[in-house]
Amino acid sequence: MTKGQFMGVKMTEATPMRAAIYTRISEDPKGLQNGVSRQQEDCEALAASRGWKVVACYSDNDISALKGKFRPGYAELMAAAERGEFDHLP
Repeated sequence: MTKGQFMGVKMTEATPMRAAIYTRISEDPKGLQNGVSRQQEDCEALAASRGWKVVACYSDNDISALKGKFRPGYAELMAAAERGEFDHLP
């Protein structure tokens, strides 16, 4: 990684990029969270393979994006993005 700035964050050779993870499954009637757990594991592995540090995880389990329901995890993710709390989404 080169030195400089990225999104207002001073970067050094040792500064890993900050990653946030967002997971969502439309239907999980039993509330087991298996789908979002697998998604998170996959995203964590991808971030690690790229040398990114996961700084936050957001999730909406059993909430459809098509039915117009409020998705609190997504809202938190967008607010964190506005505050510049992470650099990437794996």
